[in-house]
Amino acid sequence: GAIIGTGTPDRPADRARLMRRVAALVEEHIDGLARLETSNVGKPLGDSRWEMGMVADVFHFYAGAVEKHYGDTIPVAGGVDLTFRAPIGVVGLIVPWNFPLMLATWKLGPALAAGNVQILKPSAQTPLSLLRFAQLAQEVIPAGVLNFVTGDGVPVGPRLVAPPGARPPPLPGPLSTGHALARPAGASSAWVGCGG
Repeated sequence: GAIIGTGTPDRPADRARLMRRVAALVEEHIDGLARLETSNVGKPLGDSRWEMGMVADVFHFYAGAVEKHYGDTIPVAGGVDLTFRAPIGVVGLIVPWNFPLMLATWKLGPALAAGNVQILKPSAQTPLSLLRFAQLAQEVIPAGVLNFVTGDGVPVGPRLVAPPGARPPPLPGPLSTGHALARPAGASSAWVGCGG
């Protein structure tokens, strides 16, 4: 299929196939990822195995969703309006320390399903599982679609939302996280949401 200027597959069916391949890759490496997550965060191995299963499940879920999420036809006076679902472009994704790979997947899944390019910033305290995932994902995700940046929350987080056109989905964190990101985001029309 055609490629949107970002390197993501244009056709939803192609994006769904790509996401199923990512899910299969996670399933193939589930034990190694779980051991790394346990070392990374310091949690029981059984918990990490469960989380890695959820990582694969999230990619499977969004692979199915992307094939069923179409535009709408809305009746209006004198005819109909058509809506189309389209990527918004580059999205910044900031992930906390406590469930690094699983929480990243909750952001990566919908962003990839929508055809967006992602720039993901893992926590400076627990980047290992995400960096390993990045190595594995290079086997199936086109170059330039999934990008990682590491470093401390400040200055990296505000820089991530400051570039024109960067539109991050909601990110976890306290109100202070929102304050640290709001100024640069406001100057660039980026979307920032916090919960935590």
